[in-house]
Amino acid sequence: MLLRRAITALAGVSFTASRPASFTTRKLMSSGGGDSAAEGEKFDARAYLQTRYFGPANEFRKLFYLRNFHEFYQRFHSEWNPEKARLLEYGGGPCIHTLISAAPYVSEIVFADYAEDNLKEVRKWRDGEPSCFDWSSFFKYVV
Repeated sequence: MLLRRAITALAGVSFTASRPASFTTRKLMSSGGGDSAAEGEKFDARAYLQTRYFGPANEFRKLFYLRNFHEFYQRFHSEWNPEKARLLEYGGGPCIHTLISAAPYVSEIVFADYAEDNLKEVRKWRDGEPSCFDWSSFFKYVV
């Protein structure tokens, strides 16, 4: 239910899904490999989002990702039972664009990442905080 409400609130358009998807975040355990960026010690999630997903220079990337994810879920969702289907986004960074098209076809989305800063950004979006990254153009494209 949270995901559907957030989509509607962010995109400013109605979104109908036959099944609501729950959306949870999980902190992954560190493998102890010493990769401090992967563990979130130096990675700036907001800067990454602003650089990779904002502005006209990134329009092609946005359309490419969204079109392909949307086509995948439309084509293959009949292969599983959406009432029981769960989606794990493992290492999703601070990004939720890969999940937009999945929402109508799964009952639960679990988002997991090593970096606490990434999880913080995703939680801001999930909780509808005013300071969250603006994904509305991504939602408008899919809807």
